[in-house]
Amino acid sequence: MHRFTRLLACLLAPAVLAACGGGGNGGASDKPPVTVVPGDKPPVTVAPGGDWLTIHSAALEIGMAEGQTSAFGMDISLSRTPSKPFNLGIVDGGGLIASSEVLAGTARQYSATMRSSSDLRPGTHRSTLELRACEDDPRVCAKPLEGSPWRLPLTINVKPKTDTSGRMSFAPAMAEITMQAGQAASLTVEASTSTVLGEKVHVALIDPAGILATPLGVRTLSDRQFAATLVPAKGLAPGVYTSKLEMRACADDAAVCHLPYAGSPWTLALKVTVLPADSVKPLPVLPQLGPWSTYRGNPAHTGYVPASFDPASFALRWQRLLAKEDGWATAPAHDNGLVFQGVVTYRGDRAALVAISEESGAEVWRTSLGLPFPVLTSHLNPPAAANGKVYLTSTSSDEASLWVFEQKTGKLLSRQKMDTQGRYALAPTVLGDTLYAPNGSAGGLSQFRAGGQQLAWSSALPAFADWTPAVDASHAYVYLDGRLYAMGVADGRLAYQVDDPDHLWPSYSGGTPVLSDNQFGFISDSGRLVAFNLARRTHAWTLHGKRVSTPAYAKGVLYLFNNTGNALEAYAPDSGKLLWTAAKLSDPADATWFDQLVVTDNLAFISSEASTLAIDLASGKTVWRYALGGKLSISDRGMLYIVNRSGRVAAVGLQ
Repeated sequence: MHRFTRLLACLLAPAVLAACGGGGNGGASDKPPVTVVPGDKPPVTVAPGGDWLTIHSAALEIGMAEGQTSAFGMDISLSRTPSKPFNLGIVDGGGLIASSEVLAGTARQYSATMRSSSDLRPGTHRSTLELRACEDDPRVCAKPLEGSPWRLPLTINVKPKTDTSGRMSFAPAMAEITMQAGQAASLTVEASTSTVLGEKVHVALIDPAGILATPLGVRTLSDRQFAATLVPAKGLAPGVYTSKLEMRACADDAAVCHLPYAGSPWTLALKVTVLPADSVKPLPVLPQLGPWSTYRGNPAHTGYVPASFDPASFALRWQRLLAKEDGWATAPAHDNGLVFQGVVTYRGDRAALVAISEESGAEVWRTSLGLPFPVLTSHLNPPAAANGKVYLTSTSSDEASLWVFEQKTGKLLSRQKMDTQGRYALAPTVLGDTLYAPNGSAGGLSQFRAGGQQLAWSSALPAFADWTPAVDASHAYVYLDGRLYAMGVADGRLAYQVDDPDHLWPSYSGGTPVLSDNQFGFISDSGRLVAFNLARRTHAWTLHGKRVSTPAYAKGVLYLFNNTGNALEAYAPDSGKLLWTAAKLSDPADATWFDQLVVTDNLAFISSEASTLAIDLASGKTVWRYALGGKLSISDRGMLYIVNRSGRVAAVGLQ
């Protein structure tokens, strides 16, 4: 395309004009103009004799954010070439346009690009644009060509900054990287928008402080999702570095971004902590703690960790992304200084078990479960860890297995076929050298001995998904279809069952009981909390709430979420009496609810999809917050693990 333009200041707004050749009739008409509506194009007021020029454009109604600018344009075509040389110019009498440019492609084809003013206040602004074809300067246009000017309406809707700042969100909400001097570290950040920004979007991440290695490549995952891997620059000395990263979304080159989309740029806080090479503390085992071996930490699934922690000592130790952008990771298990998680990648149907060092966050080993792993019809369930082994079940409509791996090396020790048909399950439950897992083509429970490598017994149960048994010295308990089943651990026979008198809606998911130390079992079902007296083998009480969560039990108190996950409450386990309610929960990311809960002697750790909080049990107040949410667990080395849906793992030292 050839440029035949020069810059002129026309009326109240500048115009860039195309100087064009001639070949037809000139002169203006004094006849009254008429309005022509060509299909879905905007109404264009055309004077008699002006039908030799046509404006092609979508309706000129532009949306933008306060303080920003938006680009828009139109194409112009001529049915004949005027006989005299002429200039094309766009004039805005309303002051809505900051600049305009008209480019000549051929003798009869032109394109015009305009950019709105960044000074417009919130609200709706209207003006009428004039496209002038003149022998002289269009600012004056004393010698207009026949039909000139062509008029078309312009509407610009300006949103306040507060209405557009939330169009892009980040996960995590704050980028934090902790590393040792001289060692490599990285963090993958995902950005998502509430709406599609535009047809052609150029995205860039800018670090004005120069803390990160360049270039900062941004990958497009979809028309609403983007990702970037942040790598600290080499040679950073020990210390704390902060920056405000700028995510730009532009219609032109994002490096200059003269044409930003509404709301752009967005900012993401960055904090990089570089520790001296010899400063990383070892992670000794806390003698009062045990491994986080299964769902909610132990065979009773209490979610309780018997230790006190000081929020002033909390510090991020490491963070990493286990799964790629097209995958996910399971909830973890911890034992012997290692974190075990299943990882699935959709592309290629890949599944693997991964072991991560608690001290460094480095991958120790990764063992593939083989190919293909049909993720659309199969489930990789969370692992359990004990006795120097890692236990994992995979379920599908075609084949299901119990996998047993060596903790130190990831070596596959055994693989047993199971009959579970395509139902998701929680982690197997381990008590001593015995393992329990859902199994059976029509539903059931199996016990495996010899470290999970020898099937002891199987018992038939109703077929439901999403459960694992709670186990004590005498029974394995599970809640299915409104009934608590107690199976004898010696032979798998049904010892007794207790009906839930208020059960109404049969969901497709089973229930995993939480056991107290005073012979009670608790189930969250259909927005209720149901208590069973296991010693008397009876229903004890029912709490009717609003989206009541699975509880945690600690030192004679039952903790749970109520009021759609917006209230943390404490109850007496034997009577269901409310003991206290925590101060109003505050999630800065406005997550819908909190649904993850781990309790220690002095704190309750709670998590939503967006953030994790620590609540002081004495005062009920929030004493710590971290900008990542997900599944929670605490290892016997005093490390809090947060795992979100996409497999991002944050390891926070609590000592």
